[in-house]
Amino acid sequence: RDGIAWLATQCDRACVDVNEFGWICGWVMECVEKGYITKAQLGFDLKWGDTEGAGRLLGMISRREGLGAVLAEGVKRAAEQLGSPAKDCAVYTVKGATPRGHDHRGRWDEMLDTCTSSTGTMETGNPVHPTEVGQPARISIFDGVQVAKYVAGLHGRRSFEDSLGVCIFTTRTRLENVCRALSAATGWTFTPDEAIRFGRRTAAINRATALRCGHTGALEYPSLRYGSTPVDGPAKGQAVREQWETMLDTWYAEVGYERKSGRPWPKTLRALGLDWLARDLWGKKA
Repeated sequence: RDGIAWLATQCDRACVDVNEFGWICGWVMECVEKGYITKAQLGFDLKWGDTEGAGRLLGMISRREGLGAVLAEGVKRAAEQLGSPAKDCAVYTVKGATPRGHDHRGRWDEMLDTCTSSTGTMETGNPVHPTEVGQPARISIFDGVQVAKYVAGLHGRRSFEDSLGVCIFTTRTRLENVCRALSAATGWTFTPDEAIRFGRRTAAINRATALRCGHTGALEYPSLRYGSTPVDGPAKGQAVREQWETMLDTWYAEVGYERKSGRPWPKTLRALGLDWLARDLWGKKA
């Protein structure tokens, strides 16, 4: 634990994202142990659990020294440069981000949310009280259709919370309470329904921005390892890849976006009061 705390502090001092470094470090350790990255390539021997070695790797990355120059580009780009079999061990989204520090192979809602998000990380999140926004209290977590409908049904809440400028760890309560706090701070009367609508407006604008920057539906996939089937644990044998296309189709239909282009449909944008964005994205078809 002391080693982890020390490494986290070193990441902060180096201005390196601790989440991305965690995935980079674990990936490099595995590749070194399997011989996919050699000692000659890395410059030293790095084994699993080697805190000092991880700190040395962080220094190489932050200064772009040796292989650190490649690793500094992040997991996806580094994996693409090194190629298989090293690439096959890397955990990332095809659009270039890494998931939060959990194993999403047993949390399909978070994997789908991460891959379809326009923000690089989870855009929806799993609230404490999903029923207050019309979602079931529980779903079958390995049923792709149920998962996709659940993620789509929660769409908007996290975007609203993020827009408040507060940490989501402080909003793990009922949405009604968050709205009451906002009303008390601003004098506005804000309801949960208005909060969800606001969040979905924000998400649609984020999506439009991402589309302009090259985001397409072809990027909404997990890497080979990220979307692999667990060989042990509670999610053993549960293959998310077998249901991925159905999950994407369902999610797109539920949020009101076009699957082919990734654009929110004009009727979706108009319902959110974003007529100007509909015209911008669809032109005369709006």
